[in-house]
Amino acid sequence: MITSIVILTYNNLKYSRLCIESVRKYTGKDSCEIIVVDNNSTDGTVEWLKDQDDLRVIYNEENMGFPKGCNQGINAARGDDILLLNNDVVVTRSWLDNLKKCLYSSDD
Repeated sequence: MITSIVILTYNNLKYSRLCIESVRKYTGKDSCEIIVVDNNSTDGTVEWLKDQDDLRVIYNEENMGFPKGCNQGINAARGDDILLLNNDVVVTRSWLDNLKKCLYSSDD
């Protein structure tokens, strides 16, 4: 099963890099896709994102806000599951597997 991880960015390149790098390090490449929705960052985030080959990125020409940005990422998702992840989160070993174990631990 593939999880679509949707991350919104608006400036804060330092946090976004730490977040994305931790997802890359602690998540199997075949188990997820990373979708970034950038809300018109002006701090170098856009330029950094353009250099990343393993991300699907939506570049907004204006700040669309958090809810609309989330919806854009969800609409672009191809995975079986969708996970919204704030760009100031740093994940650790087995994070996604443990979340999915909890999610699917009961039929209801």
